[in-house]
Amino acid sequence: MKNRKGRKPITKGFECQELEKWIRDNKAAKTTIKCQALIALKNGQRVSDICMILNVTRESIRIWRNQFIMHGMCGLAPKHNTKGRKTYLTNDIKLNLQEILKQSPEKIGYDQKQWDGKLVVQHLHIKWNVKISVRTAQNWINKLGVRKKARKRIVFK
Repeated sequence: MKNRKGRKPITKGFECQELEKWIRDNKAAKTTIKCQALIALKNGQRVSDICMILNVTRESIRIWRNQFIMHGMCGLAPKHNTKGRKTYLTNDIKLNLQEILKQSPEKIGYDQKQWDGKLVVQHLHIKWNVKISVRTAQNWINKLGVRKKARKRIVFK
């Protein structure tokens, strides 16, 4: 399949995970993404398109725009004091958790029929020796795109 300029898209020898890790680890790459987002915004691109292409949130773009307006280029520079805890959700754990959550907990040996935060906490502690809160486990379930089965809706006539 060719793109609109007739070139073949990158498919072989291209690993998104490597690039994503490089961007996370490289502060200059993060600043470049901020600049690309603001340039696209200035050129009239829709915020939703920018978010989708650069894999950022609307809130991030709003913050970057305000920082640039208030402080110029210095507002886009990476901060040295990053607060917050580093995630325990490594790529290995993430991939394993995605596969596990696709299956029924009963198939893996648990007594429950559906995954919930408490069960994910228990599983991560047993399998990976990771101790997290139930709320964090629920957030991970949502991040990984695993949702409970849709409930039946009652239609009134």
